[in-house]
Amino acid sequence: MPRRSLSQSSFFAPEFVMPDCLEPGTTPWLLAKYRFMLYPSWLFAGWKGEGRRGRKAWPAVTLMTLLVLRWSEEGMSRLGSTKRARWDVQWRAAMGLNCDIQVPDEKTLREFEAFLQQRHPACDIPRYMLLHEHIVRLCLNNGVVKKGAMWAMDSTPMWCYGAVLDTVRLLGDGTRMLAILWAKAIDSDLEHVAKLWDLPYLMAKSTKGFFSINWKDKKEKNEVIQTLANGVCKAVKAVKRDINPPSEKTTKAATTTMCALAASHPARSRNRRQWRPRGRPQGRQGSAG
Repeated sequence: MPRRSLSQSSFFAPEFVMPDCLEPGTTPWLLAKYRFMLYPSWLFAGWKGEGRRGRKAWPAVTLMTLLVLRWSEEGMSRLGSTKRARWDVQWRAAMGLNCDIQVPDEKTLREFEAFLQQRHPACDIPRYMLLHEHIVRLCLNNGVVKKGAMWAMDSTPMWCYGAVLDTVRLLGDGTRMLAILWAKAIDSDLEHVAKLWDLPYLMAKSTKGFFSINWKDKKEKNEVIQTLANGVCKAVKAVKRDINPPSEKTTKAATTTMCALAASHPARSRNRRQWRPRGRPQGRQGSAG
């Protein structure tokens, strides 16, 4: 069966229901006016529903428009974007969907995103890369971007959506950084330092992956923190002991790392025998200027 035909002349058309729904210059307005130019049909060759057989499929340009709208306002989940497309008249106008037509579901959007990661049969290049190249050339040809070297910077704030470093990773990764610096200072390697300090988890790809515990178990997690905190003390003590004579470069590198660890490692409990996490996990600052 052919793909769905989306009528534009209807009492259910978004611009008929709400004439001022598209404000010139906004992302929905741009997509509503130029989506077929931005997303040409050749880019989506191979998308299901092109042949005469099979179930009806959503037009690729409609799904591509929804995908862009999903990330146009700080981003949202696939399910959240499909739910918003049901009631947002602006989004429906941008997608070319009348108000009486259902919107694509989350599964369809997920399948289309996977389709964009596939290589185009004509040139063996991922489709999302072809899309980027196509839009860049459109901007060049229409004078939006001038020829020559140019730099673009995304000023959208990330609001710390990046990975969060918890106490375990702060201690484990910090100790590993100190070990790498110390290995360079003594013309050795990380494996030698890990054996010298008797800290085998320094050789693991992941600190959490080294400890086979139930991370939801508070007691087991505290025992790991206790081990890592003791490892920090052991490493710092070893560096202080073995700096002889004190090398300015080595001392500065080691001190910098030790200060970072001291600012983030857990605080001693009242009985001075156990460690407890202090404050909240430190997040990676993620604001693009």
